[in-house]
Amino acid sequence: MALKNKSNCIVSLVSIIIFTLLTTTLPSYAQSSKRPPLRQNNALQVGFKTFWNINSLYASPNITTLTRNGRYSTLGVGFTANVLLSEDLGFFLQSEILLSEKGGHYLYNIDNSRFASLTKSYWNLDIPILFGKQIPIGFLEEIILKMYAGTVVSIHMAGNQRINYQPANYTLPNTRPYYAPLNVGYALGASITVKGFMLDIRYQSSFTALSSETYQVQGSAYNLNFKPHIFQIALGYTIQF
Repeated sequence: MALKNKSNCIVSLVSIIIFTLLTTTLPSYAQSSKRPPLRQNNALQVGFKTFWNINSLYASPNITTLTRNGRYSTLGVGFTANVLLSEDLGFFLQSEILLSEKGGHYLYNIDNSRFASLTKSYWNLDIPILFGKQIPIGFLEEIILKMYAGTVVSIHMAGNQRINYQPANYTLPNTRPYYAPLNVGYALGASITVKGFMLDIRYQSSFTALSSETYQVQGSAYNLNFKPHIFQIALGYTIQF
């Protein structure tokens, strides 16, 4: 009986010692071992990115003489700057300067039996102004998720219409497009930043037309306005200050 009581006392004493060690050492260990989060929440972030545009160019009004023929993929580059408005709430304001090409492939119906193929392209300097919220993900806040929306101002730089194919003894009419010097649109999307490396996905469209052209259809003139719809995937790198 004495041996049993002695064993119980030893077990109780060891339990008290282990509990005491755990309660005194774990908080200090956690405090010392926790690394400070990466500098993702600093006030200013600037970066560089390259992006892939998957373009669809829509004509309004829709006429059967000119129909879209597949998607038009292009590459672009640009710079981005991000200012954190509230560190507690995670709201930010972001502006970018992007050299972007937009456009689309079209089929021109000559007489229901003959078709011509053409490509319209536009070079623009895009300036998105975006407002959004960033959310740290992970124990050390190494991953930053951003969701945003805003307006995009596009400055026209160059435009081109390329004839890919037309039947023999036929020449496509010169529609003399008018290129708008300024285009206003919108964008919404999300991005993930990991240790400065960024993956960004967004949708971008336009309130106003990139260009206007007049087409003759069975003796009637139609003034067409061309607006872009863009799905954009970007890769980049940001630096925090």
